[in-house]
Amino acid sequence: MAENRLKLNPDKTEFIVFGKQSDKSELSKFFPVNLLGSDLSPAEKVRNLGVIFDSEFSFSDHISSLKKSCLYHMRDLSRIRRHLSTSMATTLANALVSSRLDYCNSLFYAFREHQYKKLQNIQNILCRIVARLPRRSHVTSKLKTLHWLPVKYRVMFKVNLLTYKALNKGYPSYLECYLNPYTCAANTRRSNPSQKFLAVFPFRRRVFKSRRHFDVSFAHSAPYLWNKLPLDVRTAPTLATFRNRLKTHLFYLAYPP
Repeated sequence: MAENRLKLNPDKTEFIVFGKQSDKSELSKFFPVNLLGSDLSPAEKVRNLGVIFDSEFSFSDHISSLKKSCLYHMRDLSRIRRHLSTSMATTLANALVSSRLDYCNSLFYAFREHQYKKLQNIQNILCRIVARLPRRSHVTSKLKTLHWLPVKYRVMFKVNLLTYKALNKGYPSYLECYLNPYTCAANTRRSNPSQKFLAVFPFRRRVFKSRRHFDVSFAHSAPYLWNKLPLDVRTAPTLATFRNRLKTHLFYLAYPP
């Protein structure tokens, strides 16, 4: 900080320790730490670029904050909905609520089903407001009419989009090392470069402490989801074409005929 002529403010500095309660208890003897005359202890949750991380990496605080924010805007939208056309209400819904559900949602790939359900309930309420449906009515057909992917498929969309950008655009550069073409000693269909299959990293106990942590990591999830895409999606020539083909594919999976 001093070399770059920056001043560190201890009052605005915080840090967090991730891990199990037993692991954090073993480290408690090292805290608080002294920083420029101020004693600092680990925080239970911190905000980084708008995402709330808790010490157990459960994202429960982020889900609560996201839900509260979305409900606030949905209440305002519901008050003026009768004065808006459907297209205008859809535009406002996407700008005020759907954009919040989509923000950094590639992190949500690690969510469990009950967490996805909480976020899906937000989208369902938003759909009822836009379509002016009764409170407890089914929304699947209306979601399909609005061409809205369910939350879980929107997460898959974002992970695949990051994969395409890393493969074809070179960014984010720190993800490229996890995306390697599939190779095999024998000449197989999967090893054909024109098929654009990716190698899936094997599970290694020294790197990942559990199978679940491995399954939700980008090193595994990105090649896994990518290899399940149809060939015409994987070989899309431009980003715009890839987005259109990917959404069409996921839309078919979410709402099968």
